[in-house]
Amino acid sequence: MAAHNQIRVLGYLLDNPRIENEGEPGEEKVYLTIRVRNRAVDGYPSSDFQDLIIFYDGANEYRNRDKIMDKLKSLIKYDLIDVKGVINVLSVNKISVCPYCGEQNIKIFGVSCFIYPISVIKLNGLWASVDQDEKIPERMLQEHYLEISNDVDILGTVVNDPETTGGKYPCCRYRLAVDRKYYIRTQDSIYTDYPWVYSYGKQGRNDMHYLQPGALVLISGFLRNRLVLSNIICENCNHEYQYEDFATEIIPYSVEYMRGYKWDDQIDEKTDETEI
Repeated sequence: MAAHNQIRVLGYLLDNPRIENEGEPGEEKVYLTIRVRNRAVDGYPSSDFQDLIIFYDGANEYRNRDKIMDKLKSLIKYDLIDVKGVINVLSVNKISVCPYCGEQNIKIFGVSCFIYPISVIKLNGLWASVDQDEKIPERMLQEHYLEISNDVDILGTVVNDPETTGGKYPCCRYRLAVDRKYYIRTQDSIYTDYPWVYSYGKQGRNDMHYLQPGALVLISGFLRNRLVLSNIICENCNHEYQYEDFATEIIPYSVEYMRGYKWDDQIDEKTDETEI
């Protein structure tokens, strides 16, 4: 795995792992929700907690024994863990229920973003501490692990023209193509992941100014997971309704422009042509 295509999260589990197809060799899947803390970013609200999804499906199976799967399945709620992995963006079918007729609808080719682990270390179990004070796990992340709790280093190519978003905290957003440097056996037909980047403050203004499709950037940042409302039309009653979904994005602390970005003289030349 390249040094600049990795994610490190250090936090505690919000619940026990959810396991699908348990006991079926090569078919098991495990999902974990980990609470982590990010540092502050210019133009964005102060540092906050993020609840991120870790997904694993036995890609490191070796001689019929998958040590990572065994370790993930042994974890419990409030375990403090240190995970290194890669970004994993998958096309999935998302199910929702129509509030008008109760029909179950499926959004084909929905997108979900996960952390795919390549190393997992259990540091401590915090469940006993929570019995005394439920805020202890969050204070521990804030006081001892803030610098490393939610850390992304990723190299990718911009695939669309950056665009601005409104709202309370305006930003610049664009999508990256990130070549896989780590082989995932169960996803051997996927060679590239396409995460979204949302940059704020001065960094967002610079990205809007200099980036263009084809630009290669090196990003140091964190992962954000937020609740969004998606629209869908019921196949049974034709009513349009909204359902709760999640969006996971990279928020940069810094962006280094490697190549393919706009130069100031190119921007000035384009501005002069527009004025003419």
